[in-house]
Formats: sequence, C-alpha cells, structure tokens
Amino acid sequence: TQNDFMQEWLPWRDKYMSIIFEIEAQEKQGSLCEKCHKAEGVIQCKSCVGLHAWCKSCVFNVH
Repeated sequence: TQNDFMQEWLPWRDKYMSIIFEIEAQEKQGSLCEKCHKAEGVIQCKSCVGLHAWCKSCVFNVH
C-alpha cells in the first residue's frame, strides 16, 4: 500500500533530501578536484548519488 511505501521511504528521507539540497544550493564548478585537490573540478557525474567534481586528468581514474 501507499502507507507501506512511505514507511519504507522515511528512514532514507534525510539522506536523499540532504543530497538534493546540496545539489541545489551549490555548484562545485570552480572548486578543487575531489581526487588530486590540485586542479579545478570541472567534470561532474550526473548518474552518481551526490555532487562530485573531478579534473580532466582524474575523472577517468575514478569513474
């Protein structure tokens, strides 16, 4: 039932909402690469959960 679905969703709500708010609140363009922390993180994966940005050199190694 719909109530069962909602009961299953509630434990995950905060996690997903924080990810959604993070994505909407800030763009990681202009920040440092998550792997090397040296180059600008200019490439973002649209299929990963969360907001990740890598430089052109690191993106193929991490994804």
